[in-house]
Amino acid sequence: VRMTPTGVLARSLNYAIQNGGRIVLHGYTHQYSNWKNPHTGVSGDDYEFWDIVNNRVLPIDTVAAHKARIQAGVDELRRGGFTAFAWEPPHYQMSPNAYTAASQVPMNPLKPTNFTTWQRAVYYTSTTPNLSPTAANRDFAVGQFFPYIIQRDHYGQRILPENLGNIEYDIREVDPSSNFNYTWQDLKLNAENAKVVRDGFASFFFHPFWLEPEINKPGFQDLQSIINAIEALGYQWADASTL
Repeated sequence: VRMTPTGVLARSLNYAIQNGGRIVLHGYTHQYSNWKNPHTGVSGDDYEFWDIVNNRVLPIDTVAAHKARIQAGVDELRRGGFTAFAWEPPHYQMSPNAYTAASQVPMNPLKPTNFTTWQRAVYYTSTTPNLSPTAANRDFAVGQFFPYIIQRDHYGQRILPENLGNIEYDIREVDPSSNFNYTWQDLKLNAENAKVVRDGFASFFFHPFWLEPEINKPGFQDLQSIINAIEALGYQWADASTL
């Protein structure tokens, strides 16, 4: 389904922008090829820049290939009349070459040197990491939450922090991959911990499908609770696109 200026998605994005929202490009297709990686192979469901099934880089893993894919996402969004201010990897994981590619594709053609991302990054001990636990020279990977802006990381990215996590509910009877709870109280604790640094951030993600009544979870109430809790801790809301 291609992006159009008059489609339902475009109308939703325009509504969000008119009400103070800003656009982050969260992948191009949010899946890879025609295979399950790891869930369904359907757009919005799977990993796009990392083979999570085998915990390794994708079959085609070059900076050039990843740049082309990210640029395709930028172009698709622009065809709909929109421009993102930041890039966010699907499921917060890419290969080292893909992270490098993200540091070379500006979201806004009017700002060709702005390579802002909004994410939790993963760092590896090799450009082509072998993470097999049985490997003789096994590599390692670690996810990193930042409580403040990183102007340039190891891959060349500028990173706006998403450091609180996101609310999750155990709905394994509907989606086997959603099998744990991560509460608004957990996010609040992370926000409290982030205050140990000056000018720290309290940034989180919320899946809008938790608002659907069919899921029968207190998504709206919990969203209100974490917003109120963050404000009570003294944090001030900011337009991320201006940071």
